[in-house]
Amino acid sequence: PADLEHEIEQLLMQLGEVNDRMSRLYTSSTSVGSGSTSRHVLQRHREILHDLAQEFNKIKTNLKSAEERQELLSTVRANICEHRHSTDMLLRERNALHTCDRLTNDVISNAEATKAALANQRSVFSSVGSRLQLLSALAPRATTLLGAIETRKLRDKMLLGALIGGCVSLILLYRLATDGA
Repeated sequence: PADLEHEIEQLLMQLGEVNDRMSRLYTSSTSVGSGSTSRHVLQRHREILHDLAQEFNKIKTNLKSAEERQELLSTVRANICEHRHSTDMLLRERNALHTCDRLTNDVISNAEATKAALANQRSVFSSVGSRLQLLSALAPRATTLLGAIETRKLRDKMLLGALIGGCVSLILLYRLATDGA
């Protein structure tokens, strides 16, 4: 359980770091014009991290209570073994230990479920991060493409202007030549 607790704490810290990186990516990409969905996704992931951290702390507190209860029960059990005069007390202790064992197993299974959820969140954050990087890489390309389109429009306008000017000049020359003849 101590190794599992340490591993979950590390995963929570890594998840927090991923959230921070996503936040930095989001703030750096707001000038590019990212949508509000990214902000909502980022906020949702922060809420999930907060919920997971609260659940982990709750489970950790429950585990400590179970350990304290286990220690207390083992002390009582030692006293009962010393006195051995009451079989009823031994049976109640056995039932209490069984209940404590079941609760401990439940807490451990909850911790494992939390670990699996954290691993799932990690993969989700990884895919979101790669998508944000892809979007930030596409923005300069779009700007370059828009510049090329503007340049082509300007060239086409100049050619059209020159063509119209040439046609008007030819019409005027024709008109002058036909009026003079």
